[in-house]
Amino acid sequence: MTQPHLRPVPGDGGNGSTQPPAPTGPNRAAPRPKPTKSLPTDRVKFDMQVEILRTFARLSGGKRPVNSEQIAAALKVSTNTAALSNGFFVESGWLEKVGRGQYVATEPVVAYNRRMEFAATSTAVELLAEPAAASWYWRALEPLIRDGRLSKADALVILATEANTVEEHRPQLENVLQWLEFLGLIRFDGDFLVASEAAPAVEEDNLSQTEPEGETELKTKNGQTSSDKPEDRRSTSGRTGSSGDVVIAFSTDLRLTSEDLAALSPEQIRALFEAVGTVASLTKRQ
Repeated sequence: MTQPHLRPVPGDGGNGSTQPPAPTGPNRAAPRPKPTKSLPTDRVKFDMQVEILRTFARLSGGKRPVNSEQIAAALKVSTNTAALSNGFFVESGWLEKVGRGQYVATEPVVAYNRRMEFAATSTAVELLAEPAAASWYWRALEPLIRDGRLSKADALVILATEANTVEEHRPQLENVLQWLEFLGLIRFDGDFLVASEAAPAVEEDNLSQTEPEGETELKTKNGQTSSDKPEDRRSTSGRTGSSGDVVIAFSTDLRLTSEDLAALSPEQIRALFEAVGTVASLTKRQ
């Protein structure tokens, strides 16, 4: 017999909880995708991230393995805080992982910290910039800003595509740009990124050799190639062309807004910028 003074509790699924049961089945929220690249943390101030890196240099000296517990004790922070950017430091060429939770500072980091201890000179960061020039994030952006500039919004889209991130990771991607500015690889011109004059170029051997869309070749009867545009074809009758003769020529004006890029799939964005990088590398050789 039901007691008149007792009433059912809303949301009680029979387990005594006043919270609604966790969604299951098709209504269950999909797990957030994990980035395919290591990112710096957005939960620690930038100055502290730099100090953590320098502490690795002091304690390791380029020889001794150091763990996050030692870094935390030296800086009076939690172990979790000390460990948040270790993966990013490894990808940047500043730390080398030598065991479970064990890292050795690389020689550029040790040299950077040594120079900073004598004088806080702007040239010290050049020692960090050299290994970072081989990182995934610089390789993704450098070909696109080598001879021009790139909007911050487009840069974030490119980094997000390269690292397979979602909107929640945006603060960490912005931190990547902050590191690039700190290293002197880029500078900001309003809302645009510009490569610094001293920024090293990505080796062209490492650029994708994907042929850009719009450039096609036609095989002639003697096996030579020519452009598919009549005005770009050159007669070879009666003479052998010199190395300076134009064999292929094309021109295009491609403009994409941030909204245009956001509408593309990750595969389309990657193919687009690989093509742009290839064209840039070919133009540079001329």
